[in-house]
Amino acid sequence: MLPRIESIRKKRQAHAFRWVSALLGSLALSGASSAAPRAASPTLYRVINLGPGDTGIAINAKGQVAMTHADPWDPPTRAWFYDGVRLHEIPPLGDGFIRTTGVNDHGQVTGVSSSATGFTHSFVWSKQRGTVDIGTLPGYTVAWEPAINNRGEIAATADSGGNAPWPHAFHWSAQNGAEDLGLLVPGPDSSAYARAINDDGMIVGSAWAGGHSYQAYAWTRSGGMVNIDTINSRYSDPVAVGAKGQVAGKLLNDPNNYGNTFFWTAATGMRELGTGSGQGSGMFGMSSGGRIAGVVTYAGAFEKAMTWTPEQGMVELGTLGGHRSAAFAANNKGQVVGASVTPEDRYHAFLWSSAEGMTDLNQRLYRAPPGLELYSAGAISDDGSIAAASNAGLLLLKPVTGSGKGVGDGLVAGPITAPDSSAIGATLDASITFLADSHARNYTVTWSWGDGTRDRPIPVTINNGTGTATGRHIYSTADFLTISATIADAKGNTVTVTRFLYTYDPSCNFCISGTGSVMAPAQANPGWAGSGGIANFRFAAPSATSASVANARGGAGGRLYFSLGGRNFRSDDVRVQSTQGQAATLAGTGTIDGTSKYSFTLSAVAGGNGTAGSFGMKIWHIDPRTGAEVVDFDSQNANRRAGAELVAGRILIR
Repeated sequence: MLPRIESIRKKRQAHAFRWVSALLGSLALSGASSAAPRAASPTLYRVINLGPGDTGIAINAKGQVAMTHADPWDPPTRAWFYDGVRLHEIPPLGDGFIRTTGVNDHGQVTGVSSSATGFTHSFVWSKQRGTVDIGTLPGYTVAWEPAINNRGEIAATADSGGNAPWPHAFHWSAQNGAEDLGLLVPGPDSSAYARAINDDGMIVGSAWAGGHSYQAYAWTRSGGMVNIDTINSRYSDPVAVGAKGQVAGKLLNDPNNYGNTFFWTAATGMRELGTGSGQGSGMFGMSSGGRIAGVVTYAGAFEKAMTWTPEQGMVELGTLGGHRSAAFAANNKGQVVGASVTPEDRYHAFLWSSAEGMTDLNQRLYRAPPGLELYSAGAISDDGSIAAASNAGLLLLKPVTGSGKGVGDGLVAGPITAPDSSAIGATLDASITFLADSHARNYTVTWSWGDGTRDRPIPVTINNGTGTATGRHIYSTADFLTISATIADAKGNTVTVTRFLYTYDPSCNFCISGTGSVMAPAQANPGWAGSGGIANFRFAAPSATSASVANARGGAGGRLYFSLGGRNFRSDDVRVQSTQGQAATLAGTGTIDGTSKYSFTLSAVAGGNGTAGSFGMKIWHIDPRTGAEVVDFDSQNANRRAGAELVAGRILIR
């Protein structure tokens, strides 16, 4: 392990030396742009506010973005497409839930939404045709997790909401509609799931292979569904399929639970990629050319970023100085993005390349407003555009050559500065700072406090290109709320920034609450496709004798919201199982994307001494066919303590 890490460190030192030499005119950084008076400089990124997108984030080769914002306590969810110039809202099929799952290079967006019949269906959206329901297979009521290629073909999964008939994967096109892909093992109790599709129409996914095994398959129109798990693992599940038919995904084999990553081609069959210096590996994405972004996993449920290519094998990327990192996406230019802990125990978004090593994207921003902090980078396109999560919402980072001269100086908003929580009856002060567009005039800021009240637009004076607005509010009920500040100019351009807030009863003798984000471990698990990455959560569990946040909206015993990989868990009930000092365990039941019969336990440790706290969660259900417990998600440690420190937010125990 140590020689490998030392090797990477020496390589980075060598890269740093070559960069210094470039200033003397002897070398130039690979891929860096020229800028006078220096011989070379790193790429900077212009910041574009995309709003409060937090799930279903996808980017295409042109740097266009599809995204969803799910406010857990103020439904319905909303979805948008950014076309490179402006945002377009994507209407749902019915009146409620919507979530994006992908976007192709022509600006066609896929997703899932509550249909007019009340069942969740898959859709495809474009600016020209709007939202189109692609339906589902005959005999089924649900269609979910669609993926789209550049020909407009879609791979999705038909379901019946946890009842027979069991899930079947299907192919959809505008010409032929939905076509069943078949099964690996025929029979009424068999099932198959679709995960990805390439431009040749090759679909990959996992299907029941007999016994307790789910194994990877590849489907083509000429060859049908073929089992590609040539190593006969217990569980293999594709995550991505490349332009040349390369398939990569997750493996799980007894007796350990660390899992591994596989890579398959028709010529080589399936092979495990190894574990690097750790005990396992996992992946989150792959470029169309075959570069994998993922993690090496270690004992203690922590991970470090890695990338893999057929030519170079596995390269461990290290961290930004902390103990944990994860790579979420890669492009065909050799760039990888993700998140890493810093020496200050903060999660920061990173960009990696073989030429420059791992770089904190917070240090590469052109015209960053005060207080802006990028937590994680989740997607990168072949033109270098990056989608990143921040304390000001979802951002699009566009590459800028040289010093940024001639790029323009559009409106860029920073975060809302406010406490994480506020007592009923207390005065809450909030503020926001933004960088103004030099071509715009007459800025206003409108505050919305999340409890049904909204201030009038406040004129803002611009000083040296910067504007600041403040707001003040007093809450009368305990609840989870979303504060928003909308900045507008006289030309009609707007940017909205949000912040979650928990208001509580100060007489509460024991209240547990939390809001924020956490790094979930990479997992091979059919119950939560695409698990791992940045998860968002909100929860509160007041004591039985206190004024309950649940009573504010008719709940019972508390509330919980958890979102990961575009899927959403909402509690039906929450109860306190145990407490010990600043640690607590909660339990209850709830739904995933509206489907019921799920149970959960939640472990939380309150923040202190400059830390925000930690969080772990397990979700499971009972298989109606076998009566066995099926784990859908698990980020708790073996002793049921919280699994990971927070990326953002805070946990409080009063």
